[in-house]
Amino acid sequence: PDTDTALRRARLLEDIQSRVMDGFNAGRVGSRCTVLIEERRKRGLYAARSYAESPEVDGEILVEGDGLSRGSFVEVVITSASDGGVTARPIQTEVMIT
Repeated sequence: PDTDTALRRARLLEDIQSRVMDGFNAGRVGSRCTVLIEERRKRGLYAARSYAESPEVDGEILVEGDGLSRGSFVEVVITSASDGGVTARPIQTEVMIT
């Protein structure tokens, strides 16, 4: 195919994948999971991931809270989903992983 066709197909696939992820993430609202706190984005907001998010590939979980430590595992509840990502709030901090 020519370049225009290839670009059109790529945009179509991106759109389909985005809708699939939005549907998947919407289904996660209300669920609980354990996340790894990766970094503080700003006061009260941390970037995290669960076992389901690969670094640099998948979206991230934004955790709303205070006093969380980078590298700690925290149990959260997913509170909302939008733009390919989810937002959560802590249920329990410093989960022991065995």
